[in-house]
Amino acid sequence: MNRRPAGCFAVAVSAALGLLGTGIAHADATDSSFLHALDQDGVTYQDPARIINYAKAVCDALHSGRPAAELVNRIQSENPKLTPQGARYFVADAVAHYCPDLNTAAKPGN
Repeated sequence: MNRRPAGCFAVAVSAALGLLGTGIAHADATDSSFLHALDQDGVTYQDPARIINYAKAVCDALHSGRPAAELVNRIQSENPKLTPQGARYFVADAVAHYCPDLNTAAKPGN
């Protein structure tokens, strides 16, 4: 499926999500699948380890009761090169890979 580029996810969103960054040594199958989904969605990023940590922080925030739409808006506003659609893809891909138990509740607009 060909999709238009959704923009670049370059600026740290750790403050917006309350994440204290921790690195990862290697990507596992879930991480690789998540990165592939971002690639397919046209969401570019500079540091795979950081983007994986941000995705996990999205799940932590959602589990804490933060609305998906709020996270989408914060991620997009913190990353001006990322389109609103790119921010939605990022949150949806994070949920699909790291917190599928929230798949229905995390749809932006809920």
